Amino acid sequence: MLRLVEVGVQDKAQRLRFVKMPWVVYRGNPYWVPPIIHDDMHLLDREHHPFWTDSGKGRFWVAERDGKDVGRIAAIRNFPHEKRWKESAGFFGFFECAEQGAAGLEVTKMLHEAVREAVKGWGLTHYYGPANPSSNYAFGALIEGFDLTPRIMMTYNPSYYDGLMKEAGLAKAKDLLAWDLSPKSDFSRIRRIADRIESRHRVRIRDINMKKYKEEIAIIKSIYTDAWSDNWCSCEMSDGEFDAMAKEMLPIVDPDFVYIAEIEGQPVGFSLSLPDANPAVKEINGRLWPFGVPRLLFHTKVWPKLRGIRILTLGIRRKYWTLGIGTSFYIRSHDRVGAKGLTYGEASWILEDNNLMNHALEAMSGKVTRRYRVYRGEA
Repeated sequence: MLRLVEVGVQDKAQRLRFVKMPWVVYRGNPYWVPPIIHDDMHLLDREHHPFWTDSGKGRFWVAERDGKDVGRIAAIRNFPHEKRWKESAGFFGFFECAEQGAAGLEVTKMLHEAVREAVKGWGLTHYYGPANPSSNYAFGALIEGFDLTPRIMMTYNPSYYDGLMKEAGLAKAKDLLAWDLSPKSDFSRIRRIADRIESRHRVRIRDINMKKYKEEIAIIKSIYTDAWSDNWCSCEMSDGEFDAMAKEMLPIVDPDFVYIAEIEGQPVGFSLSLPDANPAVKEINGRLWPFGVPRLLFHTKVWPKLRGIRILTLGIRRKYWTLGIGTSFYIRSHDRVGAKGLTYGEASWILEDNNLMNHALEAMSGKVTRRYRVYRGEA
C-alpha cells in the first residue's frame, strides 16, 4: 500500500528521515556522490538556515510503500523570485523516487499532486524544479551524462526520472549545460582576444585576497546580484544566505581560482571556481564523524583525489557585459589548471539559450558532457 507522509522537518528525526531517503535510490550506483548528511540537515533546518528564515517557505513529504520509504519531494515558495519576476510560480525540490515503471509513476504522481495542492494553496498558478531549494543551490535534473560522476555541487539522478516527470504531467522549461574544458586545448586565439580586451578597456584581473575574505565576499555579492538579475529563474540571495554559502565554501576555496576584474580600480566582475572535491566526498558516504573528516583530509591533502575544478559562477556587471571580460577569467583558470597538474575544468551550469557564453565555450574547444533539465508543472 502506498501512502503519503508529510514530514515536519523542524523535528530532527523526521528531517533525518527525509535527508537519508536517497540512499534507498542509489545503493550500489558507482556514479552517485552521497551528500554530506550534516550539510543537508542544516540546509533543511527551517528555523536556522537563512533560505527559510529570509527568503522562502516549504512543505515536505515522503512516499511510503508497505512501510518502506520509496520517494520524497518538497513544495517551495520563493519570495525573492516572485518579487523579481512578478510571476505566480512556486518550486518543487529534493525529488527522489526509488521505483520505476508503473510503480514509480504512481509515486511520482502522488508526490507532485501534493506539490500542486501546496502551490495552489499559496495562490500560485504553476511551479518549476527541481530546485534544492532555489536556482542558487543544486538546480535541475540530469538528463544526459549518467555514466559520469557529477562535479561538486551538481546533481545526479537515475535516467528514468525524465520519463517519470513527463508522464506525471510536467514539461520542459529550460535545459542547463555543463561544459568540459581541457587544459590541453589550444587557447592561443582566445588568449589574443583576451589580451586585446584587457588592454583596450584597461581591465585588471586579480586574485581574491583571502586576508580580506569578508570584504571580498561583499564585492562578489554586489556583482553577482547585478550580473544575474536578468538570468532566467534567478533570485537574489539574502545577505544571510550569501554569507552562509561563503562560510561553507571557505574550507575548500583555492584562492588561485577566485578572481575579481577591475576597471580603473572599480570591481566589475568575478569568477569563482572550486576544486572538485566530489571524488573525496564519495569516500565518506555522507558522514563527517567520526572518520569522515580525517578521510576527507587524507584524500585532499595527503593522497589527493582532486583532479579538476568546477567553474561555479561567473558574473560581470550588466554595464560591462558585452566587453568579453569573461574570456580573461577562462584563460586564467585554464592556465592555473595546467600549472597545478589538474586534468579538467567544468563550466556549469550554463543556460541552453545563453548564446554568448555557449559560443565562447565552444570556441575554447569545450564539450557539453552533461545536460540538466528544469521542468514546469501546472497547479
